[in-house]
Amino acid sequence: PGYWIPLTLLSVWPGLLGVFTRDWWVYYGLLHSYDASYWDRGLPVAWSLSVELAFYAALPLLAWTLYRLGRDLDVRGRTRLQLIAFAGLAGASLLFRAVAHRQFKLVLMATFPAHLFEFMVGTSLAVVSARLEGRERGFAPVRWVEDHPGWCWSLAAVSYAAACLSGAFPRPLSGVPWTTAAFS
Repeated sequence: PGYWIPLTLLSVWPGLLGVFTRDWWVYYGLLHSYDASYWDRGLPVAWSLSVELAFYAALPLLAWTLYRLGRDLDVRGRTRLQLIAFAGLAGASLLFRAVAHRQFKLVLMATFPAHLFEFMVGTSLAVVSARLEGRERGFAPVRWVEDHPGWCWSLAAVSYAAACLSGAFPRPLSGVPWTTAAFS
């Protein structure tokens, strides 16, 4: 409802393109970020909702698959299996991004496969957190983070600046004529 109500109201006034057409299901189903022909219609900023919806739809399948693969393993083996699987999916996501950027398929940069990397980092942290529960202080990296919060914030700021300013990171909208005009 938090998406559908504004989508409907903004389609009535001031009038979003495409929503009240035979393709209504694309916008109400949060599928518009997967096809370039829909990208500039409806609520384009809702691409992130589309990505999140895909992740939460895929999560039970991922959990079930890892459960089945690791059911005969001990806790340490299951943790290792999960982290290896998440690293593989994160690597596949980075590869997907690189190929999409290289082939100038910009619409793909706003899809679930392109953002699976971030979800796998978070999911890996959740697995490690659950594994360490009650024993966090005994894990050297956790101890270092707790003892040096200023360094962590500094590292985060430098990483953010590098991502924003470095030419090594893809700029999905750079070079697209309508974005150049809109943001100049």
